[in-house]
Amino acid sequence: MRPAMRTGVRRTRASRRAAALLLAAILGLQPAMPLIAGPNEQAVRMHNRLAGVPPSDAVLTQMATLISSGNPAAAAQLAMTNSGFYNVTLRNFISPATNRAQSAFVPLNDYTATVIGMIRDNVPFNTVLSADILYVGNTSGAPPYSPSNNNH
Repeated sequence: MRPAMRTGVRRTRASRRAAALLLAAILGLQPAMPLIAGPNEQAVRMHNRLAGVPPSDAVLTQMATLISSGNPAAAAQLAMTNSGFYNVTLRNFISPATNRAQSAFVPLNDYTATVIGMIRDNVPFNTVLSADILYVGNTSGAPPYSPSNNNH
């Protein structure tokens, strides 16, 4: 009776090992999936990550063509023309650095507007704290810029 139990245990161990190897193989292939994705899938993913919204059909077609022709940087530039890139992605990225609570959900302020403007205008970022540059947000309800009051 004992040999039968051991055989059963061995089969269970072997099946567990096979299942673990299969799972490892599947998970091992997961990083390669973007390499398998076609230009349309890559364009949709890139646009969603940069702009926070899916691309329009026209933009998707243009981005897929650029990716197919080996120019993903141009496809990314096209995605960054969407207003969501500036209004959501960059703003949520920069805003935590502008307040003590490190919250992304604060009103637009002069620092956030300046960094977004510098990125939009391709101004070197290493001048953000030293150059005489100021962008002011154009958001309704935001306090106006004041050179004498920095509490807003």
